[in-house]
Amino acid sequence: IELPTDLPRFLVLPETNGLKFIILAEDIIKYCLDDIFYVFNYDIIDAFSIQLTRDAELDIDKNINDKFIDDLKSSLDKRKKGKPMRLLYDTEMPFDMLTVIVSKMKIEAESLIPGNRYHRFGDFIAFPNVGSKDLEYVPNVPLKVSGLHRTESIFNKLAEKDYLVNLPYQSYDYIILFLREAAIDPKVTEINITLYRLAENSRVINALINAAKNGKKVNCVVELKARFDERANIFWTSKLQEEGVSVNYGLTDYKVHSKICLVKRMEKGRAVYYANLATGNFNERTAKLYCDHSIFTAKKEITHDLIKLFTALNKKTVAKGFKYLIVSPLESRLKMYGLIDREIKNARQEKPAYMILKVNSLADEGIVEKLYEASNAGVKIKLIVRGICTLIPGVAGFSENITVISIIDKFLEHARVFIFGNNGKEEMYLSSADLMSRNFEHRVEVGFPVIDEEVRQEIKDIIDFQLQDNVKARDITRLNNNKYHKNRLTTKVRAQVQTYNYLKNKHQ
Repeated sequence: IELPTDLPRFLVLPETNGLKFIILAEDIIKYCLDDIFYVFNYDIIDAFSIQLTRDAELDIDKNINDKFIDDLKSSLDKRKKGKPMRLLYDTEMPFDMLTVIVSKMKIEAESLIPGNRYHRFGDFIAFPNVGSKDLEYVPNVPLKVSGLHRTESIFNKLAEKDYLVNLPYQSYDYIILFLREAAIDPKVTEINITLYRLAENSRVINALINAAKNGKKVNCVVELKARFDERANIFWTSKLQEEGVSVNYGLTDYKVHSKICLVKRMEKGRAVYYANLATGNFNERTAKLYCDHSIFTAKKEITHDLIKLFTALNKKTVAKGFKYLIVSPLESRLKMYGLIDREIKNARQEKPAYMILKVNSLADEGIVEKLYEASNAGVKIKLIVRGICTLIPGVAGFSENITVISIIDKFLEHARVFIFGNNGKEEMYLSSADLMSRNFEHRVEVGFPVIDEEVRQEIKDIIDFQLQDNVKARDITRLNNNKYHKNRLTTKVRAQVQTYNYLKNKHQ
């Protein structure tokens, strides 16, 4: 019996003698087995849970053309019948029963994962609270960004300085207001944007459609190959095209994973460009859960490179020769190596040399080797890696100058931040890319320098809170035991709480 994905997993039962009970959907089914299988005669009936993972790779021609969407739809329908790749099963299940399942599914022995009574623990995010409201987090009210106002033009503000939105602490409305202003401003002639994962009832999409209706040229790169969001992105692509938006389905050999938007505005007869660059998607739903940085800028160093990038993307190709941006797949690796090599050179000349890198995952062999080389040269390296980390820090004579922490808290740490000492002239980059081979070789990613000093300092302050975290941070070491990070601070520092309070005091 397959449990539908939209079936509520938990049912709160009526209170009994002051006690509250929660039953899981599969236990309700087990309780009702006699009602389900009444047509059979049996002495004993038992039921056990399994979780099957199928191959989710799509069997499609890589060539991006008008036929691509039809092929993608067809391939998505086949995903439900994909080859069984992994079977998680209850170890209480009788061996002969397991043997029948393995035989019927034609699954390999190494693909069997012994488990317990319950699977799919992701559902427990929605576990009901049967206690008092005190057990729940008090919702954070999205904070304002000092200097930006709903009734004042963002474009006029950007002529003076850059602005930073720290999500989810500060309101995502600023990104929507930027797009809405672009949609109705008579001086705006063109909007270019890359979209990877979109929210349901996306206000981003609505703003782009309004812009097209108002006569703006809107060029939208929608990555149809975004894993498990393909169907939603096909829907939005059709919606955009119906309303007159020029939609590019992405590139043949690369996923477009960058999070960039460029607005062209005619001022006194000349084109002026305004940009939004971020570490997270243009997605209002995930913006409430993911920690990301989103920057508004009109700096020509950035916008000039973005013009070049969008010109290439709109021709369904990739470009190189960027002066300020770090763009995959053609240049990111060499530029990252160059930034690390500069710190190595400074260390060998006994100049101050350090790096602070924050990513979701660190798994690229070339980067790991470079970081080992830097450590051995005397570069002090602090890493914040939430997920996969194949680098082993703190090994004498090998990686003794590297420390790694991982922060898992209420919000998902999603930002990618790269800080380089540069002999006292510190440089900072934000990026859509992790330090994984796929981000260097198989995706269009954009890293960008943080030029505005005030914005750079604000991000640095937030990073410092994370490095000081002694509540939710864990040490990543060769022991692989994920112990909570301890430091000499006499007070408790929980980075996400500290960041919210810091932004609240600074911007309100």
